[in-house]
Order: sequence, then structure tokens, then C-alpha cells
Amino acid sequence: RDKLIADLTLFSTTLNGFSTTAGSGIDYSDGNNVKLTAVAGADGYAVLNVNASDFFDSNKVRAISYNFDPNLVTIVNIQGIGGDPAAAVNYNWGFNTIDGAFGSKTLYNDNVLFNFASGYDLNDTLTTDRQVQGSILAPFLKVANRTPIEGTLVTAIFNQGGEVHLENFDPNVPFGTEPPPVLPEPGTWAMLILGFGFIGATARRRRTTLARAAA
Repeated sequence: RDKLIADLTLFSTTLNGFSTTAGSGIDYSDGNNVKLTAVAGADGYAVLNVNASDFFDSNKVRAISYNFDPNLVTIVNIQGIGGDPAAAVNYNWGFNTIDGAFGSKTLYNDNVLFNFASGYDLNDTLTTDRQVQGSILAPFLKVANRTPIEGTLVTAIFNQGGEVHLENFDPNVPFGTEPPPVLPEPGTWAMLILGFGFIGATARRRRTTLARAAA
């Protein structure tokens, strides 16, 4: 158990260190259709880094769409604004996901991962009031859902109010990044894993390894 928690924590932290791939980004110009554009990098997957203060601003984001091929593995790192043990932050997923340029949004579920690694602690909560099309990796905060999550969920604490459907995040993500020297202590909290497929995520120093999600 502790090894699995440590691997998932390392996986989340390492992904958060990836730079946005060229051509990828998020367009907030139309709040009713905020576009997530993803372009593959040299390793064949896309990365977007976004700020939670923008992404969860209900005045700025009322609906999102995926502007990329559903077969493209896409990692969306959402950096938080909390992390203060004396304060609690609630991030409200209150927007719909609409069809992207390549067709039905449901096609994307097993290739899109929303990663919450930076700026969070267990006082903070991600609340999903609208259906999530993709997987959530959130080992540093709580998750509460009122509507379905269409993919893998990894979180420290889960308050379930809706379904979690098994569309596992299932790509190979090559790692060439040296992991951080200090990892969070895995024994200080319990990791809840639903619809789980991640095995591995053991990024090692000066080696390229694979973090693979498998049913």
C-alpha cells in the first residue's frame, strides 16, 4: 500500500514538472466554449499547465471543449492556489464539457488526465458539480463528486455523491525527468483509488521508465 501511494505521489509530482508542449494552451476568450488545445511534443503526448484560479473562475469558464484528437494522450496540470494548512480552498468543477473539434467528448476519456499536484493540501477540496470527461489524479487534496467522473480517480480522501465510471487512463507516458529529491511522507494519509489502473510511475534518477495505466 505505501509503495503504491509513493508511486502515485511521485507520478503526480513528476507530471507537474513537465513543460507545456509547443502549440498547446487554453483559450478563455469565450467563456461558453473555453478551448483546451493540445499538441503532441517529441515524446508523442501533450501537456498543458493551467492555473486553478483561472480554470475554476465561474465568470471565465462556463463550458470547456477539447480541441485535439481523442487519441492524443493529454496531461492537464492544474496548479492550485491553496496549500496553506490554516486555510481551506474549494475548487468547484461547475462547467460542462462540450463536444470538441474531433467529435463526441466521450472518446477522450481514457486519454485525458487532470493532475492536481502543486498548491494543495488536505484542507482543500475539489468538488465536481458537472460530469468530468477524463481521469483525475489528486493525491494531495480531497475530492467530492455530485456527478459522474468518466475515468480513473486517485485522491487522498473521497466524499462520493456520484458515480465513477471505469474508463481507465491507459497510455504509456515516457519519463526522462529526474524525480524530486524529497517526496511527501506516504504514511500520513490514506489514499483512496477508484477505477484504478495505474501501476508503476516509478520515475528513477537518470533512467527512462514507463508509468503505465492498466486495468
